[in-house]
Amino acid sequence: MIDRLNYEQCAELINSDFSVKESEGKISLRLVKVENLGENNESTSFSLRFLDLSKSAVEQGTYTLVTPQGEESLVFLVPIEETREGRILEAVFNRNSF
Repeated sequence: MIDRLNYEQCAELINSDFSVKESEGKISLRLVKVENLGENNESTSFSLRFLDLSKSAVEQGTYTLVTPQGEESLVFLVPIEETREGRILEAVFNRNSF
C-alpha cells in the first residue's frame, strides 16, 4: 500500500496507527506528520513522520511497516527527534511522475 500512496493519500492517514515488525514482535507507531518536500516535472518527494508509541529503541534501518489496513511494505526509518511523547521516526519517499 505505502508503495503506491502519494502525498495526498498519506495526509489522510495522519493520526492513524501503524506498526513495524521486528524479530522480537511488533512496535506500535502513529503517523503524526506528512510533509511535502517538493516536486518537479519528474518526481514528487514527501516524508512521513511517526511517533514510536512503544517507546522502543528503533534504530535507523529498513523495517516492514504494517498499515492500518494490515498491508505491508518495506520502508527505511530514521530516528530524527526525541520528544516527551517518544521518539520520532521519518521515512522519505520519492515518486516518479511517469
